[in-house]
Amino acid sequence: MKVSPWLKRLIPVGVVGAVLVYSFTSHSALNYKLLASCGYGYGQCQWEPIGGAFLSELDVASEGGGKLNVFGQGMDHALWQNKWSGSAWSGWGTIGGLFTSGPGAVSQGTGKVDVVARGNDNAIWANSSTDGGTTWAGWAPVHGLFKSGPDISGWAGRLDVFAQGNDQAVWHASWTTAGWTTWSTLGGVIKGSPGAVSQGVGKIDVVVRGLDDAVWTISTTDSGASWSAWTSLGGVFKSGPDIGSQGAGQLTVVAEGLDGAVWKKTRAGGIWSDWATIGALVNEDPGIVSSAANTYDVVVRGLDNAGWHKAWTGN
Repeated sequence: MKVSPWLKRLIPVGVVGAVLVYSFTSHSALNYKLLASCGYGYGQCQWEPIGGAFLSELDVASEGGGKLNVFGQGMDHALWQNKWSGSAWSGWGTIGGLFTSGPGAVSQGTGKVDVVARGNDNAIWANSSTDGGTTWAGWAPVHGLFKSGPDISGWAGRLDVFAQGNDQAVWHASWTTAGWTTWSTLGGVIKGSPGAVSQGVGKIDVVVRGLDDAVWTISTTDSGASWSAWTSLGGVFKSGPDIGSQGAGQLTVVAEGLDGAVWKKTRAGGIWSDWATIGALVNEDPGIVSSAANTYDVVVRGLDNAGWHKAWTGN
């Protein structure tokens, strides 16, 4: 029997304790589910398909209560959204725009969702919702000129956007009710899009992939008035990272490893864990959020260019 090139590509996943389940549609397109090992104590082990077809990485925001808003750049270069109510997915719907990158997304609190992406002018554009993503205010420029897509963090009444400038450094702009600040540099020399999260009011953590392909981080505890030095978290990666938080002192970083799988590293009690795989075969950066107490959700674009989702309890 002749073996499909897709099958040859997918067999050597290099994920210990994983089972790969294949199925063929009537069009002979390969679909897959990666059932990752539960040996790390995750509360849920299976990657769930959430459909769609995308040109770039996905990102995810949560108002809490187990709700999710997932975003991706569709094949039409517009931004598309899929909402999880806590019991069912809404299905993908467009919120328009014309983009050259994947999105970054965050929630400031109940009902509030903010999303950013790089437009075809290479500036950052933002859109917001106050009803959980049912209706949208419309796209507005945050300006700048960037080489990567952005990410966004925030808390009630505050947003912070980060992206890779044309000098390959990380640039930052913030929003309050007074409007957007001008862009300022955080330095560094990076590859791809940064990831960002807030552990609480005033606290922001940013992660990037450095020129050595390791993950690096920088943080502030005073709303960006001052920043720590850049610190390496190690590893060797193919994609930019993302970062999520379950609350003060708790962080989890995810990125695509050289094996094409998602790897994670957590911080709790002031100590970083080693890197560990959570499986899957992905295209580009994963996105992560904490949707409820002691819970993380990760979204990725799979090798089929569709969206996939995984949730687990614990770090």
